[in-house]
Amino acid sequence: MSTLLRQDALLASGQMDVQGAVPQDTDDEKFIVIALEGEATVIVSDDQPLLDLGRYGDSAIQTARQFLDSLHSEPSA
Repeated sequence: MSTLLRQDALLASGQMDVQGAVPQDTDDEKFIVIALEGEATVIVSDDQPLLDLGRYGDSAIQTARQFLDSLHSEPSA
């Protein structure tokens, strides 16, 4: 597992400015920054202020259950 992480991991600088992205909890903005810098399509969280956004930029914000359900609903290749 750690080998896979080392091979596929992206390092995000965390320097992007998204001030005001999560007005209810500005501490959560770091997760938005990391998702944007890493070009994530999904942020998985149980944090309500993030979930209330629904999406930010190209990143959907979902609970773990929503994410797993979306994986099961994708057609197989």
